[in-house]
Amino acid sequence: PRYDALYGEEICKQESKMKSREQERKRRQDTSKQQEELERIRMEDCYEVTKQNLIYVETKLEHESMERKKAQWQEEVEQLKEATKACYARQEKIQQERLRSMKEKKDKLYPVKMK
Repeated sequence: PRYDALYGEEICKQESKMKSREQERKRRQDTSKQQEELERIRMEDCYEVTKQNLIYVETKLEHESMERKKAQWQEEVEQLKEATKACYARQEKIQQERLRSMKEKKDKLYPVKMK
């Protein structure tokens, strides 16, 4: 009987150790799962932040590109205005020269007689 009691006690100790080992293993697994979940959430957050930063940079670059194009267009408009003014001035000058030339020809052909 005494041997059986000692043997039963030993079995209980072993079962207790097995249970505590199983609990420790489960606790480690749970901790590992929690860490994996936290890492996954952290990676998702990093992805979202990176995505938002990329969107911001793309938007900023698009805005800068539009501003450059706008400045370029304004410069082209100013150049066209200047070219138009120069063209009108040249046209006016040619017209004045023609009128003067025609007047000179007329004066040569029909001199004014003085009395």
